[in-house]
Amino acid sequence: MTPFPPLSAWTLLTVTAALLAFLVSVYALVGRERKSPYLINSVFSVFIICLTGVLFDLAAIAITGHQETLLRIGLFCLSLALVLSLWKMYTIWIRLKYFADPGGWRRLGAPVFMRRIRRFFGRQFGRSKATPKGQPYEFHPVPLTAGLQAQVREIIQHPLRAGEDETEGGPIHELRDSQSLHSLAIALRHQGQANEILSRLAVAFLVEGNYVQYLTASRHPFEFIEYLKAKAPFGEKSWEEVASHIIVIDAFTPHFGFSDSIHDKKSRQLHEFCVVCLPSQETYAGIHTAASRAFNQIKDLARPSGLRVPALLIYEDCFALSDLESVEQYRIFARHVMPSERMWDSMFTVFAETAQPDPEWDLISSYADMTLDLRTGVTSK
Repeated sequence: MTPFPPLSAWTLLTVTAALLAFLVSVYALVGRERKSPYLINSVFSVFIICLTGVLFDLAAIAITGHQETLLRIGLFCLSLALVLSLWKMYTIWIRLKYFADPGGWRRLGAPVFMRRIRRFFGRQFGRSKATPKGQPYEFHPVPLTAGLQAQVREIIQHPLRAGEDETEGGPIHELRDSQSLHSLAIALRHQGQANEILSRLAVAFLVEGNYVQYLTASRHPFEFIEYLKAKAPFGEKSWEEVASHIIVIDAFTPHFGFSDSIHDKKSRQLHEFCVVCLPSQETYAGIHTAASRAFNQIKDLARPSGLRVPALLIYEDCFALSDLESVEQYRIFARHVMPSERMWDSMFTVFAETAQPDPEWDLISSYADMTLDLRTGVTSK
């Protein structure tokens, strides 16, 4: 039996160079062909670990007397880089295949298949977590009431309150299907312009005991929740009652907050407001995963009733992430979210976008049952 060759600095350097060449080629392919440049940022940590290992390998060549210790450190760095590379390849695969962040082993193909089999037999033999009517929570939505639908139509058709300025060429709204209310696309001229209409929609859902999920990528969600708390009337309900039905997703801080401590402070203030705040991970896949987590949060809150009551789902300025990722990834996100949430039913989806190019506005407005253009001649207070 041939003995395993002794560890050498040149062997480690060769393997490290091969790993770096592999990563460069794979990430170049992903960034160019799949148009996911944001993923490229994650490779720098592997590069740093590899270069650190190279320093120790070169030191083992230059320094006599400590070669074995230096080579072991270099081997450790290479092993760590290999493990991290494996995880990053897995992350890319999951994001491109499922448009979601990795969820551990549960994202692998076999567990996904087994969960589907378990749900099938659970429905057949009555072992699933079911509602009083025998259907799982996810597939037993309570439709929007006629009164709530009427309120939504009224808000869209009259987006400005009395006394607000409306100049020539004011808001343009379109209701395409009076029998179907599932989605709304809003075009905005400046940030915060949608505060009024979004708060009125939120109040309409909250006063009936429904839920509101608010995701924003252009500002910290504290700004809108503070506006909602200060300006919106909730009738006989207190803020604490309605706040327990609000879940916000902070997609701004992970992408644009960087190291500013003020964002963490505002997130803590949201908890003081009794509002659940979920952080998003980077990329559109990350905010899609955060939205799924919010759905499960609402599911846990509504579990005592066993019914999936209506929910208002607000996605504000998701196009902002295209500066860090790509327009193509935004289009994939929009093409998935709007039709999927329509199929789930009992969800009213709102895409509010500021400073969005016309081609992308044409995309989201083509999916929406209702559109509202506030970009021309409207000033809101």
